[in-house]
Amino acid sequence: MEAEAGMAAATETQVRPAPRSRTLRDRIRRATGWLLAAPKDDKHGADPEPLRRLRGRLALALVVLAILSAFALWRASVHEELASQSDVHFRQELVLLQQLDRTTVDAIFEELAVFGSFQEHRVLHDRFAAEAQQTRDPALARRLRQEARSEQRLADVQLPAFQEQGLKFDGVDVRYDAAAAYRGAVTYDTERAALQPAEHRHEATAERSAGVWLTLVAALFIAALLCMTLAEVSLAPRSKDGPPPGTGAAKVLAGSGLVIALVAAAFFAIVNW
Repeated sequence: MEAEAGMAAATETQVRPAPRSRTLRDRIRRATGWLLAAPKDDKHGADPEPLRRLRGRLALALVVLAILSAFALWRASVHEELASQSDVHFRQELVLLQQLDRTTVDAIFEELAVFGSFQEHRVLHDRFAAEAQQTRDPALARRLRQEARSEQRLADVQLPAFQEQGLKFDGVDVRYDAAAAYRGAVTYDTERAALQPAEHRHEATAERSAGVWLTLVAALFIAALLCMTLAEVSLAPRSKDGPPPGTGAAKVLAGSGLVIALVAAAFFAIVNW
């Protein structure tokens, strides 16, 4: 009976799952085993041969991190250059838009002056025509009608000068709508439609933000490089005849550097894709 109870307890112990924290720790240890693989320290330190392998892996990690940090800094400089170019395009197109606005407004003011002269001729035509109807002198009436026709011709000659479509006819009178003329000029201006300064401004902001994030990525790679360097330094022999160094501190530093490098790689992937 006691043997059966012992076998049942052993079976229950084998079936019981490992704690979650221990399982996670084992997974992290297995994931980082390619870098941190080294025998456990004893009172004489780590064995020389695995220690050399660990230092070789750290040296490879140092080279890779140096390349990644340099690449991240280069990409940050590229994004900053693209942001500068977008800023230049934004300012150029903004200046062009201001010039087009100034040209349109000047044209509208010129047409307002022409419309004032047009209205003057129309008023004189109406006045001469009214006086010709009221006078009893045939010669004076004939002269007034001639002046009225002359003023009407002058007014008609000025009508084609209006290019901004601001004239509004209501059946009896005519007026000039400056706001409508400006809207029409803006709507049908193909050169203005090709200018998109807001898009260049948005591109500059996005590129500069990407450059800032890549600078952070480069800083993280450099931090990981520093941790790996300290780990490699901690494995250096302290004396020619002394025992080889332990690997405990090196594992902690290398593991920290590896975690920082993975975080930096994740940020790099998010920023670029």
